[in-house]
Amino acid sequence: MTIKNVLRKTCIFLSLIAMWTYLSWRVVYTIPSGFAYFAGIILFLVELVQIIQNTIYYIILYKPVKYKVPELPKDLPTVDILIATYNESTDILQRTILACKNVIYDENRVEIWLCDDGRRKEVQRLASHLGINYLDRTDNSHAKAGNLNNALKKTKGELIVTLDADMLPKPTFLQKTVGFFTDVNVGFIQTPQSFYNEDLFQYNSYQSKKIPNEQDMFMQEIQSGRDRYNAAIYVGSNTIFNRKALEAIGGFATGTITEDMATGMLMQAKGYRTIAYSEVLAQGLASESLSDLIKQRVRWARGTIQTMRIWNPLSIKGLSIMQRILYTSSAVYWYFGVFKMVFMLAPIIYLLLGVPFLNASLEGILAFWLPYFLLTNLTSSLISNKKQSFFWNNLHETLMAPSLAWGALVETFLKKPIKFNVTPKGVQSNKASLSIGLIKPVLILTILSVLATIKGGWDLYNSSENTSGLLINLFWSIFNLIMLLSSLMIAYERPRYRTSERFKREYNVNVKSGLSQIKAKSIDISDNGCSIGFESLENLNSEVELIIYGNERHKFKAKLVYYDYDKILNRFRASFQFNETSLEQMQKWVLEIYGVETHEEEFQYDKKTGFFSVIVKYIRSYRIKPMERKRTSPRVNVKLDCKIYSVGKEVMEETAATTNYNKGVVLSKDIPYCEGEIIDLSMNGCKLVLKNMKEIPYNNDLVINIPNLQLNVTGKIIQTYKSGKLLTVGVKFVHQIENHYLRSS
Repeated sequence: MTIKNVLRKTCIFLSLIAMWTYLSWRVVYTIPSGFAYFAGIILFLVELVQIIQNTIYYIILYKPVKYKVPELPKDLPTVDILIATYNESTDILQRTILACKNVIYDENRVEIWLCDDGRRKEVQRLASHLGINYLDRTDNSHAKAGNLNNALKKTKGELIVTLDADMLPKPTFLQKTVGFFTDVNVGFIQTPQSFYNEDLFQYNSYQSKKIPNEQDMFMQEIQSGRDRYNAAIYVGSNTIFNRKALEAIGGFATGTITEDMATGMLMQAKGYRTIAYSEVLAQGLASESLSDLIKQRVRWARGTIQTMRIWNPLSIKGLSIMQRILYTSSAVYWYFGVFKMVFMLAPIIYLLLGVPFLNASLEGILAFWLPYFLLTNLTSSLISNKKQSFFWNNLHETLMAPSLAWGALVETFLKKPIKFNVTPKGVQSNKASLSIGLIKPVLILTILSVLATIKGGWDLYNSSENTSGLLINLFWSIFNLIMLLSSLMIAYERPRYRTSERFKREYNVNVKSGLSQIKAKSIDISDNGCSIGFESLENLNSEVELIIYGNERHKFKAKLVYYDYDKILNRFRASFQFNETSLEQMQKWVLEIYGVETHEEEFQYDKKTGFFSVIVKYIRSYRIKPMERKRTSPRVNVKLDCKIYSVGKEVMEETAATTNYNKGVVLSKDIPYCEGEIIDLSMNGCKLVLKNMKEIPYNNDLVINIPNLQLNVTGKIIQTYKSGKLLTVGVKFVHQIENHYLRSS
């Protein structure tokens, strides 16, 4: 046993002692009396549930199961890959299908099926074009579960893979999972749902992949812990089933919008073994807007509660004691919004109305709560494999608590029908937004917390009695306020300009521009293009040929869409958009982008992702406005003295008509001019500063004389702005100047 394992198990043991000691102190000494008794009982019950949940959490993660890749059987079983779709775009579906075609397996023993509940002609044509099977049905009964059951009736594979429309399997998906089915009692293998794009929290906080997706902890660690008790949850995608096991339970469970959890639980109740394989073998698109995320989580919460009502894990036959406990715990988890609302409202009610939720001294808090708090957070950091963070956990819960609390309570008491909605994928927006309707409860809680904190501070300043209660609740209120303000930061949604994700890859690239062959390195790649870095200024045509040497050789015709000097990378950056590509090219390119294996550090928190680091990064990044990258001629920072002539239409026409327009005009000495300095220069224009702007009446038409380059060039003013006594002018040239002028400048 390693030192790390000894430490984590010791911390789990000490944390359990601290938790239950704290709870014993709470029930014996801190429940308020009188009219506040009911409030005290509510808070105590919430803490009791959380400590029970934490205890189960420690049991799960005490010894999670990690598997080695099993050998494939000599006689490979037949496999049907089912892609469930309803309204996803054909671009998303094509990417998924091509990724499925890249899966390494005997092609004669695997079939791909596009199961379209949207009954769309364009999707049927796509399936035909890509050479896969298309399935639809006459209605949409039982939503996704009904769609999969329809496919189950019309396919024959011994194994069934279920994929959401955006989930891209890695080439090794079947190689690493099929071997488990040599044990005929294996019902399904669940691999993690993982995401290649930035989710709401990663993107809006400017943290990118420095923080993991908020589902990674559950998908990769908690699922492995549940595996030990044969209680892995089927999550609806990235799963491979034994057909016989599915048929034994009557197919995918219906009657609930979370058919996945019910299907897995019923299979386990039948005695089948289920496996949570922790390596990421498929990735898709995470929810990209707050409204989509909250709708998805409310649906999950209500669906889980609904499933537990229909198939109560405490009474269903065939489940073990631990399976019953773990499934019940899963349902209780979705009440976290209710619990969080209690924690946020308790200090507000005390500081504003004087109703205490606990009757504790400051000394008692330091003696019992503080060790519990410190030990549980230390233990969590040790057993979560850097996939959990105190700050980010609280931020996730704070932002979603009001909506999730309402959803859970509605499902528990009102049992209103739930409409199944597909979560939109590939969201694009050119504007920042703030969904006031969704965050109104958070705004109200923020205002109330501010008022409570101010009043509490005033009462503490003016009172010498019950300072312990005021200090405890002030600290509590300030913490809540920090989390509420941080959640508003996440709720302010940044624009998403890109139509496809970019992935950093440094590949050798050969760029053919006219007769020139230029060697360069890629910076990033995407579905429909790439960015390339050049150490020096190169003459690039608007249309080029690219040969990219990745894991394979890729050849594309491409259009130049951006070209400029990148100050961060300290080199010239050119972005290209691929012209129309063949199906074979696209399939190889999908393999290049999405077929790479993932690494553990991609799903872990970096060191500088705590509260203060995040706020500093947010403030710095928020001030930088995103640049619209339309420039196709690089700007070079220069210091070139020049003379600017304000000329009439005749001189402009003469200059423009000159064969060698760069040098061919002799300007009269009588034409007024002013002196200036060019501060940046491109083939299409320049930016210059006028030194004596009052000496010349300028208009839109200019001739600029640059002695150092022996160059006269005509242009039109497109922008001006004044700074002190200097006037900065943006000029667009009538004709491009030659590339060598930029090099010599």
